[in-house]
Amino acid sequence: MDITVEGEQVVVGHEGTDYRFDVIGENELEFAATGDAAAAAPEGVIESLESKGYIVRP
Repeated sequence: MDITVEGEQVVVGHEGTDYRFDVIGENELEFAATGDAAAAAPEGVIESLESKGYIVRP
């Protein structure tokens, strides 16, 4: 799983799909979009971000 910061977004590459999260605070993120129009990021992606100190808002 690759995690990169692109401007005002954090992008997580997971199993061939990029999941984008908007930065809404110092370490707070909100799910924004994905390459395949998924309604939400998989739990494994969220857990990975949380393990790195991010707070993921619904």
